[in-house]
Amino acid sequence: MVSYDAFRAKLEEKLSQGMGEKLLKSRVFRHLFKKVFSWQADFQLKTTEEMTNFALDITAKSLKEGEPTVWTSAFFPDEIAYAAGMTPFSPEIASGVMAAFGQAEKMLKEAESIGFSPETCSFHRCAGGMDINDYLPEPAMILASTHLCDGAPQLLKILASRHRVDFNVLDVPAGRSQKAEEYLTRQIEEAFSSCEKITGRKISQNDIEKSFAASNRAREKWLEVCELRKKFPPVLTSPAALSFVYLNFLGYGNPRTADIFSLLVDELKKKLEDRFDLNHPGKVRGNKENPYLLWLHLRPYFSREMFDYIQGRAEIVYEEMNHLFWPPLDPDEPFKSLARKILSHPGLGPIDNRVEAIKEMIEDYQIDGVVHFSHWGCRQSAGGTYQLKDSLKKMGVPFLDLQGDCVDPGGFSTGQIRTRMESFLEMLESRYQAVN
Repeated sequence: MVSYDAFRAKLEEKLSQGMGEKLLKSRVFRHLFKKVFSWQADFQLKTTEEMTNFALDITAKSLKEGEPTVWTSAFFPDEIAYAAGMTPFSPEIASGVMAAFGQAEKMLKEAESIGFSPETCSFHRCAGGMDINDYLPEPAMILASTHLCDGAPQLLKILASRHRVDFNVLDVPAGRSQKAEEYLTRQIEEAFSSCEKITGRKISQNDIEKSFAASNRAREKWLEVCELRKKFPPVLTSPAALSFVYLNFLGYGNPRTADIFSLLVDELKKKLEDRFDLNHPGKVRGNKENPYLLWLHLRPYFSREMFDYIQGRAEIVYEEMNHLFWPPLDPDEPFKSLARKILSHPGLGPIDNRVEAIKEMIEDYQIDGVVHFSHWGCRQSAGGTYQLKDSLKKMGVPFLDLQGDCVDPGGFSTGQIRTRMESFLEMLESRYQAVN
């Protein structure tokens, strides 16, 4: 049987030879790719394998001719796409995958050669380079949102023009007022109408109820995961936990997401049986071995070195990007309900909203220190680090701001990051030992 490392090496070789489009759109290749990941990848949890299969199936469906595929930006409510019978696809996630296979630098250069500024977010530049090289599925339309990210709508508008498809953007206000909700509600209703024009079919109330029911069920199961992590923080740590960001971006509205989260709940409970007394939450058989960390924003997708360096000295027990912040969806008021979901994001509006959410995470997950990965080009996240550091200092919680890039290895200084991480971990260990 072909090993995962050998398969990855062969894939990287073929991609570098410019065979990306032919390979990615090959049915035989997708089948082999899925089997190799399922059989050979180092899945610590069955859930991760199921999520990988889901991602591969969604990607394969988006590449299939005749299937209406809609490109969406991160944080866009994909319940709309699923209700419309369309397959959502994220160019930003595709950039992360390309980085994981060591091909991002080539795509970034391609994008910059036609005018994409190197000052912009590498997720977007890489996606632009991938589109130039026909690595992405053909979109039937593009849906984007301005909240949390200004770069994605600008990129997708350019690519919509290139593909000559409709471009729809939700202009999300920064406030949470009734006026803002009404303004956004009208736009979401228009987004539903745009999907109907593209697919040629009416989105029925039954379609909405199915999509919202799938989303609400997934929400409930993810909250169960979060409760287990609150009571027993080390049960699920990063980088494995950060991989579930994929489902938070593209999974809500699809019934398989709830099944995957349900499996995760079962696996975590089984994992806990030998170490914890599940009938007495928080009562650990044995002492807390390492300090607990909260991870803010994303991570570099081309390397796990940072996490390998942390392992054994601290545990990343929760991640900001996995924080569930929105109320259940109401199928009887679908447009208003989705508007409320969007407007409830703690990263939207004053930095105080994000600070309060982070404080809540610190208390819920027994956090000893906070690490913020400031991805170059992501102004909405990195721009608030001074206020975060100041607020956490008042709480007595150590804070580390690591500056780098999630997609571009050229924007990642391994030596500098290791030096800063070492200093932070030494300080954290010293504080932890003194308290315990």
